[in-house]
This record gives sequence, structure tokens and C-alpha cells, in this order.
Amino acid sequence: MVCPCDASPEGTHSDSTKDVVGETHAEAAESFDIDLSALIWLAGQLRRDLASELVASVPHRLLLISVQTATVDSFDTSEERQLEVLDHKLIYMQRLATFYIWILSKETPEFVATVADTIMAALLRLLGISSAAVGAFLLAGVEPAAIPSRALRRDPLRSVSLVDEALQAFRKSAISCLRKCYKLAAAAFAQFALRLEMEELRSRLVKVLDWARSKQPKLLEQQRLRKAKDFESFDAAADAAAACRVMALTSTMSCIADAAPGIAEELLLPLGTKDVSSALVACRRFAVQIAGQRARKRRKTSEKDANPMEALQSHTWWWFDVACSCLDFIATACKSPSSAGTEAKTFADTAEELRDPVVNLLDIFEFLSEAFGTTTELRKALEAAVVALTNVASESGVKMLVQAILEKSRSEDAEVRLGAVRCVHRIWMDLGVQVVMCLSEVTMYASELLEDEDSRVEMAVRAMIKTMEDCTGESLQDTLKS
Repeated sequence: MVCPCDASPEGTHSDSTKDVVGETHAEAAESFDIDLSALIWLAGQLRRDLASELVASVPHRLLLISVQTATVDSFDTSEERQLEVLDHKLIYMQRLATFYIWILSKETPEFVATVADTIMAALLRLLGISSAAVGAFLLAGVEPAAIPSRALRRDPLRSVSLVDEALQAFRKSAISCLRKCYKLAAAAFAQFALRLEMEELRSRLVKVLDWARSKQPKLLEQQRLRKAKDFESFDAAADAAAACRVMALTSTMSCIADAAPGIAEELLLPLGTKDVSSALVACRRFAVQIAGQRARKRRKTSEKDANPMEALQSHTWWWFDVACSCLDFIATACKSPSSAGTEAKTFADTAEELRDPVVNLLDIFEFLSEAFGTTTELRKALEAAVVALTNVASESGVKMLVQAILEKSRSEDAEVRLGAVRCVHRIWMDLGVQVVMCLSEVTMYASELLEDEDSRVEMAVRAMIKTMEDCTGESLQDTLKS
């Protein structure tokens, strides 16, 4: 649980630590000392403990009123052109979200029921903060390609020094981050959801879905249908806001599914599967369109030596973040069904609906280098989602899902082939003999890939075969040679 004392409106450290934390990152990194950092962390902890004691004496009903009043969209004035002001306001909202988590986690369903409409309105505003803030960042001059590093605080290369990690550890409560903002808001909504009756929760989730769709039939419907000829003229701010709404929604559903898996099969998947499918298709389309645009620009500027695998290296907004958020939801929500009844059918239908949108994300790896840090993150998220879908699919659904992945192993691009083999390998590693019905199909494709011109693909296939043999207790060598 996030400590509610981090919700200080000032958004800064106390006077005793302000001078040190106020240094530039470079100066702080150079002068960083373990003893000093421990002292600063202790001072911050004392401040949080004191704030927690003060807040604990205030009735939750009064705290809730105060927090709800403070939850407003404050990213609509001319001063937002100053990035410092944006950061400060975003930190403030992050800390308000911690208050919601704390207050709602302590309250009874009876109390929540009496103020459910008010809480719902405030939480919707809180979920919308990230989409409002990203528009303000763009207005302030931040380029769309820089949103991941500047607003989401994501380093695509993951080249963070130990000193920087230590600095971030004791300064994390004072770092503005869109991802942190919508994840905290999602956690707050999950606490609210867990205190509602099922039918009441259904109506609330429908409202959140409608909000996230923003008058579109499904999530990112316009982006899903966007033609290549319209790529140069789309509204970047509108896309960014829509993407943030999707991430807020899928994070919320993930939090609820993680806390109460039964809600996923009864409400979340029936309500949201088609929306998640639409969002994933939009992610793939946007990524491929970006790669195509950059390829055309390289041809015009005669950059013949440019590596096509780097086409998306510095252009991961927003397709990457939305895709990972959707995949994380799938992996969380698609737990093994407890029975063979209605729930099993819900899972089977989900696996069928999401099969192609998930598997087709493998096409994106053609434009990503393995050296690219976010490539690994996307691959892990994709593998986890594929395993989850395989785990809950019907027997025929398992065969179709594995077959769809295997077909990607015949791609002309080595990165796509490698990604497909790794996905199938992960399925065997995690599910074992549960997918033995696919043994002959996988073996047939593996025999072809053992002669692959890319040594990485060949090595990955051999590792997969070894896992399959360990699972079945049988040697596949004769089958592979035939």
C-alpha cells in the first residue's frame, strides 16, 4: 500500500532535505554518498511518519471530501507551458491518488455505498489526469517521440547507473510520471470496486469503459481504422489523450482482476475483450505505419545504411505503452477457469477474440532490435499474454492459437521468426503436457527451422525441442529427421 503521507500538496521534500534534493541530477549523482543518502531517506521517512500520524486522527469522511474537492483537471491554463509547473501539478495528483487508496482501503462497503456517486465522479477525474497532462506536455513543446522518456520516465535502453537508481529510490515520491499517475488512480478505483455489489460494479465499469472510448464504438477505433494516407495529418494530441485513457482503463481492470480474479471472468472479460482487441490492432497498425514512414524518409535522404530494425527505436509512443498495458491485463485476467461451466466459455471466447490481435503483434519485431531495452519488455509481455490465453482456451482454441504463432515462424524476417519460436517455447515451458495436442504441429515447424539461416533462430528451436522432450519424456529426433 502506498503511504498516504506522500500526498503532501507541496509536492516537495521537507526543508531538511530540500537543499540536497534540489541539486541538479548531475551534481547529485557526482556528490552522492551512501551515508548521506541514508540520512536523507531517514529524514524523509520521519516526515512521512509524522504526516501519517496527523492524517490518522482526521475522520475519513472529512478526508474524502477534501481529496475529492482537490481532484480537478488543473492542466488547462497558459502556465502549463512551463514544464516545471506541469511536473509539480502531476506530483500533486499522484499524491492525491495515494490518499484515495488509503482512505478507501480503510472504509466499509456500507460507507462507500452512501457516497458511491461522488467517489465515482472523483475517480473518473483522477483517471483522466494522465490524458489531460499528456496534452499539456505536448502543448509545452515536448515532442511525441519524447513522451516516453519525459512524461512516462521510461528509458528505452535501460542504461541506469547504480547511483541514479539510488537517487531515484529516495526521490521517487517527488518524480512526476504519467504512468505512476494512472496506475495509482487505477489502484484507487480497484479499492472502490472491491466494496461494491456485483451489479453496482457492472454499471460503474460500463461508465469507465464509455469514458475510455471517448465517443468511439470501441477503444482506439479511429486509430485502428486509420489509413496510411491519413498518417501524416492525424492529431497527435488527440491520439495521446486516447492512449492514456486506454492505459488508465486497462490498468484499472488489471488491478481489479489481480485483487478479485472472479470478477475478471464475470465482468471484465465480457465487457472489455472486444475493446482490448481493438486497441491491440490499433497498436500494431500505428507501429507499422511509423516504421513505413521512417523507411520512406530514409529513402528520400539516401540513408541506405540505416538498419531497418531501428525504425521504431526512438518512436515507441504510444503503441508500445498501450500494447504492454493491454497484454498485462490479458495475462492477469486470464487465469485458469475453476470449472467447465459458463466461466470456461467466457475464457474460451476471450482466447478466440484476442488470438489474432495478440499474435499479430509479432510483426512489430521486424522493426525492433534485440539491443533495444523495450524490445525485451514487449516480448515478455507478449509471451505472458500468449501463455495466459493458451491456458484458458478450449482444446481446439489451443491448436488454433499455437498454429497462428507457428505461421509467424515462416516470416521472411528473422526477428519475427525468433519471436514466434520464443512464444511457443514459453508455452511449453509454462504449460508443459497441457499443450501436448500440438506436439506434431510444433515438431513439423521445428524441423524446418532447424535449417534457418539465422543462428539465433536455430538455437532457439533446439532449446524448444529440448523442453518438449523433457515435458513428454520422449525423444523427437526421429520425428525431426523424417
